[in-house]
Amino acid sequence: LAAAPRLRAMLRAAERRPSFVETASPAADYISGYGAFLGGTAKVADKLTLYGSAGDVFTQRAVIAAAAAGAKVDIVEVEEPKDGEPAAWYRALNPAATLPALHVNGQKWVQSSTNVVQYLGEAFPESGLVPKSALDVIDGQFFVEDFDVGAVFSLLKGGAKADDADERKKAVVRTLAAAERRVVAPFALGDTLTFVDAAVVPVLAALRAVASERLPGHDVFSEAPKLKQLLAEAEALPAVAAALRSDDEHVADFAKRVPVSA
Repeated sequence: LAAAPRLRAMLRAAERRPSFVETASPAADYISGYGAFLGGTAKVADKLTLYGSAGDVFTQRAVIAAAAAGAKVDIVEVEEPKDGEPAAWYRALNPAATLPALHVNGQKWVQSSTNVVQYLGEAFPESGLVPKSALDVIDGQFFVEDFDVGAVFSLLKGGAKADDADERKKAVVRTLAAAERRVVAPFALGDTLTFVDAAVVPVLAALRAVASERLPGHDVFSEAPKLKQLLAEAEALPAVAAALRSDDEHVADFAKRVPVSA
C-alpha cells in the first residue's frame, strides 16, 4: 500500500476500532488461505523437504526462514539448472520445476522462495515470521516483490577495472537506497525478524561479499544504514548466523553464475 496512502490510512483507522479487531481474521488466516491456493497446507507439517541449490540466494531464503522458525526441514540438493532447466529427475518429481520448492508431507508443493518463507511463518506462528497485522503482511509482500534481486546482481557483472565501474557503484547505491526507505528498523517491519528479513538477508549478505570483490573499496551500504543494521541484527541471531553462507562461499557461488565480464 505504499502507493495508496488513503487505503493505508483507512485500514489503520479500522484496526483501531474494537469491532474490527474482534471480527477481523488474523493475518495468519490470510496466509493460510493464500498457501492453500498455492498448493500448500495450513497446518504444521509432519515432514518438510526443501529442494534447491545451496549456492542460490533464493534457496538460502528458505533455509534461513526454516532456521528462524525452528522447523525441521530435510534439504535435497538439486543440480544447478542448465539452459534454464533443472535436472530431469527433479522435473519428474515436481512438474512446476521451480527452485526452491518445499514438499509438504510428500504430497503438496509450495513453489518459489517467497511462498516457502511465508508458509513456514504461517506453519510455525510462534516464530513471529508472519506479522499479526494484515497491513504489515501486505507491506512485507510488497517489499519483497519490489526488491529487484536480479537488477542488483546484474550491476556486479563487470570487474572493478571496467569502464563503467563507477556508474555501477552508483547504481547499486541507488537501488539499495530505494529499499532503505521501506525499512522500519531494526528489522524490515520493526523489532522482530519476519518473512521479509528472511527474504532480504541472504541477498544483502551475498551483495556485501560479492561487491567487496567486484567493486573493492566501495561501501554498498553508504546510503542504506538501515539495511546495514538489518543485516547485522539478523547475523547476531544464532539460528540465522548458522544458516547463512560465508562471504567466501557467496563469492564462489556468484563467480560460477556470473563470470567477470569485460
